[in-house]
Amino acid sequence: MKKARIRGLRYISSICIFASMAFSSAMADDYIVINKNGKVFDQPKATGYVTLNQNNEEVSILPGMVFKSFESKQGWNMVEYSPGLRGYISDQVKHSKCLQPKAGTYKVANKATEMLKVENNGNVWKASTDGKTFPGKAFGNIIIFFDEKGNPAYSLVDMGNGPIVMTYDNAVTKFF
Repeated sequence: MKKARIRGLRYISSICIFASMAFSSAMADDYIVINKNGKVFDQPKATGYVTLNQNNEEVSILPGMVFKSFESKQGWNMVEYSPGLRGYISDQVKHSKCLQPKAGTYKVANKATEMLKVENNGNVWKASTDGKTFPGKAFGNIIIFFDEKGNPAYSLVDMGNGPIVMTYDNAVTKFF
């Protein structure tokens, strides 16, 4: 009786651990890096409509930009290109493998007048510019720095040709 009870507890413990790991994996944030100029689409097909911003301009994406990905199927990725705004990007503009970026001071690629100072202490990342500090988080070899609302403010990636920093300030991106 005692052995059966112990086996039962081990079985239940194993199930709980497996379920916990599966849930954690499902809840992990997945980010993708853009490797060439592209567009965001309303539907997952090239013959679909290009997403437009409030000024009726196409939403364009640049090499080095990083977006949270929600699903990927048949060559298309649903991404959040701005907080609360989702669209689709083609696998053709997606970069496959990044190198681990390093701390340093970098010019912001899509805002050449701005420099971002990036620091790393172990696995704690932070960035600063214009007297503001942004906490960072590594998602593999992709570093995202968040604003006070928890939205992406900057990203840091190295696609093999040196570090790239991007800002997600709508005054620069014109995403919405």
